[in-house]
Amino acid sequence: MSIELEYFLCKNRKDSKCCRREHRCNNEPVI
Repeated sequence: MSIELEYFLCKNRKDSKCCRREHRCNNEPVI
């Protein structure tokens, strides 16, 4: 699965825990 697709799914789920280092999800800091 690509990073872009994972990020897209992450945003759709609104689940910050699925974020990758290069992205921010729901304005949460990435880990």
